[in-house]
Amino acid sequence: MEEVSTINVFHLEYYYLLGSSLLGAFFVLLMTPTFWGGWEIGISVTLDPIEIAKAFDAPFFQGLSPNATEHELVRNMGSHVLRYGEAEGQNRAEGSKRQLKLADPPEIATPTACAFRIKRIE
Repeated sequence: MEEVSTINVFHLEYYYLLGSSLLGAFFVLLMTPTFWGGWEIGISVTLDPIEIAKAFDAPFFQGLSPNATEHELVRNMGSHVLRYGEAEGQNRAEGSKRQLKLADPPEIATPTACAFRIKRIE
């Protein structure tokens, strides 16, 4: 009786391994200066939605110190409830437009599916 089976055979090309490892290390070294000195910003930076809304100058946070921490923002704003979702925004070119933002709950709707329109250039 004969048995036939498929065997995977892997062959490692050490030159490709060495080249890709050197390229990876090179690009890590290339990106290092981008982050150098990040500790000198002076404030703690996170990706918290409240901090991002403050960084993009959300209307709700206007008038507060731009360097305020999250705890200071919460203390100054009180127990005001905010919700993140789709709301009416203002676009100068097209008039009123729906956009995602952090605002009062009555202004916010559940986000809807987005339809892309491609205009034909003639």
